[in-house]
Amino acid sequence: MARCRRRRRGRRAGHASLVVRHGEIPEASYVYCAWLDARGGVDAVAHDIRRWLDRHAEIPEANHVYRAWLDAGGDVDAVAQDIRRWLDRHAEISEARFVYAAWLGGEGSVDAVAADIRRWLDHHADTLEASHVYAARLDAEGGVDAVAADVRRWLDRYANIPEAQFVYRAWLHAKGGVDAIAQDVRRWLELHRGRDDIDHVMAGWANAGGNFDVIEEFAFAWLRRNLKRPEPLHLLKFILRQPNLPLGIVADAAVWCRIHADNPECVTRLGTLLTFYAKDDARAPLTDIALDVLERIEPGDLANEFIRAAIIATIGQTAWIQNANGDFKATPGLRLRAVHAYLLQESDMYRPGLYVLEPSFMRKPPLVHHVAHLVQSGALNRAADRDKIEQFVQWLATWPADEKPRIASAVIRLAKLLYRPDLAQRIGFPNPNDASIADVAEAALTSAASG
Repeated sequence: MARCRRRRRGRRAGHASLVVRHGEIPEASYVYCAWLDARGGVDAVAHDIRRWLDRHAEIPEANHVYRAWLDAGGDVDAVAQDIRRWLDRHAEISEARFVYAAWLGGEGSVDAVAADIRRWLDHHADTLEASHVYAARLDAEGGVDAVAADVRRWLDRYANIPEAQFVYRAWLHAKGGVDAIAQDVRRWLELHRGRDDIDHVMAGWANAGGNFDVIEEFAFAWLRRNLKRPEPLHLLKFILRQPNLPLGIVADAAVWCRIHADNPECVTRLGTLLTFYAKDDARAPLTDIALDVLERIEPGDLANEFIRAAIIATIGQTAWIQNANGDFKATPGLRLRAVHAYLLQESDMYRPGLYVLEPSFMRKPPLVHHVAHLVQSGALNRAADRDKIEQFVQWLATWPADEKPRIASAVIRLAKLLYRPDLAQRIGFPNPNDASIADVAEAALTSAASG
């Protein structure tokens, strides 16, 4: 370890010595690029690069420095004028593609280079290397019209090569339209179905609203091959949205969730599995996987709004499954009780107004019943956990008025357990003794199953 530190110090010292002696010669560009590409940090060489650019900003080889600086997260404004002068002289050479891609990837203005890119494309639109420019131009969200015809001609020549995936992904991200490349994408997936990285094209296709039938066979096969890798997380979002999935795919999704239970984002995929497939023989294993994932959640994970929403929804759905099957006092019920109580006590998961737009799937009546169960079982203490219980009550008050009748029976139960006759009013019901609450209580119990 000490030897490694000495080597690193030696490399830093060697770099410093080299820059002091030769920092302004043209060949120093290779040192700067190597340093930035190795994530040495822009601050360490910013002054030296400034001195170098003062001498060499317009030479053709400066494109490598601009590319490395921008790719490393260097300030766009720090080199904007230099790049402008460089493009005035070299906008049409092939190597300018690296500058365009880095500039746009570094959030430089599309308008600042749009005319230059047009000139470049007039010379290189049909070359293989043009894929870098198309992908960067489309990813920069400057619209597709300026390059649509060029992209079409490029695909007519290169639609089947591996590198075409970057153009497809960027086109779909820029909302260029799925119909324009549907046949190309299908053919590309057929040719490259065995690659590990085709999920980016499939996820882009699905996210852009493309017909899932186009990618279905490739998506299912890719998932099965990659169960031990974390990458399926994104594509699973779209797979699980499909109705009536084959049981084999449901099993694959469940296996992936179990293997990656340590990943908090896994919970974002469990809600769909539980809602549509936790039935009959699949109920127990899917519930067990959900509990495996929930038990690994830490309070800090709820800072992510999507994970928080998925956790609350998964707890509610698991509570409904267990209540419907009389499992509250069985081992799974005890596990859910422990998880829910821990997260409620140690986080602000139910703090009202945490996020302005909360998805409706979070608001499940069984969730309210489960909090009442936590109080009744002693997992929550009325006195010690008063503040957290109050957060939950205030959160319920934010539910839309038309959804509150669905939790009437749970509110009545919770009010009794907390000795809070004012609870219904606090949540937004009328007088807690109003007959309308009692009238809907029985119906709410029934509707909870569909919540």
